[in-house]
Amino acid sequence: GYGEELILFKQDGFNNLTGIDPIPEYCQRLKKFYDIECYDKSLSEFAETISKEKKFDCIILNHAIEHFVEPDNALEIINNLITENGVLYIRTPDFYKSSKPFSQFCVHHTFYFSRTTLENLLKKCGFRVKRYFDNLISDEMVLLVEKGNNIEPIEYDRGECKRVFAYLKKNIDIDNERDLK
Repeated sequence: GYGEELILFKQDGFNNLTGIDPIPEYCQRLKKFYDIECYDKSLSEFAETISKEKKFDCIILNHAIEHFVEPDNALEIINNLITENGVLYIRTPDFYKSSKPFSQFCVHHTFYFSRTTLENLLKKCGFRVKRYFDNLISDEMVLLVEKGNNIEPIEYDRGECKRVFAYLKKNIDIDNERDLK
């Protein structure tokens, strides 16, 4: 995005900030107006570019994880980029909270997460959810995640698939009723 969080951190006195965005214009704006280092690369290109010794205390995925083609690979890259006591902040749409769930299914979103599916993915990639927040204003969820010392067991919820289909069916029925009116 436009680096809104980085701009806020900069205004609060933080200076060791780095942004990544594949759109060059967004990075140029951060550099020119806010003197924030920004790489116009993908996450994997960025990880290959920077020194192996460079680690980050905090990584922010603000409406980003749902765009990754392979979110598990992205999280493994992030796990290598984050310090041992580092924090990962994730903000993403919550599959179950959308008032128009089929509007979520768009080309630029490759994955749709519920709290359960996202927490399981994070565990699989060596992270532990420290805090989960429901965003009461919008249809998103926010998670504060820390790097785990070991991979935690994943508890699969066999009912999740049934809940997803029921949720979609319910909303198909609602959409069909609207079309009939």
